[in-house]
Amino acid sequence: MIQDTKDLRYGNIIWHDLFKKRVTVRTLSIGTINGLSLKYINPIPLTPMVMAELGFNFQNILKKVYYKNVYLKNKIAILERGDGIWLFRDIEIYSLHQLQNLYFALTGSELTVNL
Repeated sequence: MIQDTKDLRYGNIIWHDLFKKRVTVRTLSIGTINGLSLKYINPIPLTPMVMAELGFNFQNILKKVYYKNVYLKNKIAILERGDGIWLFRDIEIYSLHQLQNLYFALTGSELTVNL
């Protein structure tokens, strides 16, 4: 469950348990997203399938001693550790909205999400 709206931005994609679907953040206020309680909102975990849907390309460029997989898009490398944690350099990423925010901070462009 998302505890706080501070790490969300307009346009982030999240999971809504009540609707059983992905939802785009349109409005944010204390304790609610799109006018709905945070108790129904969850982050979408990163998976190889989500990375592929985001346009990241699997790369077999590193020995798989330290990382399970590497995904590249626009010269941004995201490493999959294999324990549910994904990395950009030393920044741990767990969910789609975190990756969206990081991508925007690095490129100044929104990450295209076709989920």
